[in-house]
Amino acid sequence: MMRGMINQALREAGRPSASASARPAAEVPGSTTYIRNQWQARINQALAPKPSARAQVAVPEAQAVAQPAAGPAVTLAAPAQIDGDRVLKQVYGYLGYMAIWPSQWAQVTAALYAAHAHARGEDGLPVWQYEPRLFFTSRQGGSGKSWLARQVASLCPDGKGLVEMTKASLIDLIAQHATVTIGEMDVLVGSGKRTQWLTGIANAGYEPDRMTSRKVNGKVKEIPLFAPMILDGLDSVIHQTGEDLKTLMSRCIIVHVQRAPEGYRPPRFDREKRAIAAALNGRLARWMAQEVEDGIGDHIPELPEGVGNRPAALWEPLLAVADAAGGVWPALARGALERIESATGLPGEDEAAEARIDSALDSWGAQEPSWPDGG
Repeated sequence: MMRGMINQALREAGRPSASASARPAAEVPGSTTYIRNQWQARINQALAPKPSARAQVAVPEAQAVAQPAAGPAVTLAAPAQIDGDRVLKQVYGYLGYMAIWPSQWAQVTAALYAAHAHARGEDGLPVWQYEPRLFFTSRQGGSGKSWLARQVASLCPDGKGLVEMTKASLIDLIAQHATVTIGEMDVLVGSGKRTQWLTGIANAGYEPDRMTSRKVNGKVKEIPLFAPMILDGLDSVIHQTGEDLKTLMSRCIIVHVQRAPEGYRPPRFDREKRAIAAALNGRLARWMAQEVEDGIGDHIPELPEGVGNRPAALWEPLLAVADAAGGVWPALARGALERIESATGLPGEDEAAEARIDSALDSWGAQEPSWPDGG
């Protein structure tokens, strides 16, 4: 089924002919560059401002101009609204195809996290009160932590994966409003290898109005550190005794990853999958721009009973995204909160409600990724 969808997408885009090899990649139908340019053209067309109802004509000042009679009022059509419920289902299905998740609730969390990362103000900074870190961890190596982090990052704004980075490179990417993914945290900040500047930046970026500074052409430039961040590493990091690390772990939504079944081979993250991820990334960006305009950053979501202050702060952006999407997502998000935070059951749930949620999750996860269409 997956190959059929890919073939259909390639047929729609046009396959490259034997004579096309000498042409630039951007002009060869079916190439990665061509496909991405086609998707970008669609997105640009959707986002382009509508033409003015009346062309502006320059008139010489000395010339007398008769005022036209008042005509009927012209109402410009509003841009098409993005269906957040539909977009999240596509993202959830894509993530489920690309990886084996420790639970469906972890998969729900990943989809919501990718969406929340796109909610930015005009200054490029997140619109939230706090910016949680998403930490994939496991007891042993080879469990797929980095793969899961990579898939989520592919759906976030300008996702960048870093290993053994410098302080300057990390700050530069944050200044560019990238979503930074830092791998091998146990190596970077483990016992005897404490990198205090890294934990300091990761902690500071959890809250707005936290800055660093550098001199540019003799002038001091302030750089906001408030930004989403995805981490992965062995769970030895969780048990470290340093205060900086304890603080960082308390600012993370922690997903415990298990090794995939013996013989499992994840799908290739090839040009077709990358193009699909890029299309979903653009769809999330358009949806969140719509929600930011509607004030999603000011929305205070209802929390499950008994949720403490820190989990409430961590999950508030994800719950707000779920509430904006509507449908079954508000219940899914709160179910994920309770399960990821080691609570049990949805508040007031019954067997029928649980069955309905599981049925929805199973159906989305069974879908193979396909080219997101318009709407």
